[in-house]
Amino acid sequence: MEVALKLLSKKNYTESQLIEKLVEIGFGIEEIDDCFQELKRWNYLSDYNYGVTRTRLLQKKLRSLAYIENDLLSKGMAIEVVRILLKEYYPIELELEIAKEFLKKKYHGCEIPISGWKVLANAGFTENTLRHCFPEG
Repeated sequence: MEVALKLLSKKNYTESQLIEKLVEIGFGIEEIDDCFQELKRWNYLSDYNYGVTRTRLLQKKLRSLAYIENDLLSKGMAIEVVRILLKEYYPIELELEIAKEFLKKKYHGCEIPISGWKVLANAGFTENTLRHCFPEG
C-alpha cells in the first residue's frame, strides 16, 4: 500500500499501469488486489477519473476523438469505460471546435488551403468533422 500510494502521489495511473508497475517492483497479484480494493474505496484509483483528466489534457492539446480514444486504450483502460467517458466529455460539437482551432494553429491564422483536410484526416478527426470544415471538398 505504501509503495502504491507513493507512486500515485507522483503520477496518475490507470489500474493496468499501476498493476504493471507494482509487478515490476516485485509485488504479487494477491497483494496488489488487496491494495487496489482500498485504493478504489478511497477513490485514489479510478480509470474513469484518470480518463477524464487525460481527455481534458489532450483536448487542450487539440487532439481528435480517435486520438484520445486510442491513447486511453493504450493506457490499459477498458473500451466500455473509454466509450462512456468520451460520450460525456468529448461530444461531436467539441471535436468540430477543436478541429477548427487545430487548423488555425497549424496555419498560423492564415487562410487554410483545401489540402488542410489531409492534415485533419491524418490527425484522426472524423469524416463528419472534415465535411464541416471543408464543405466544398
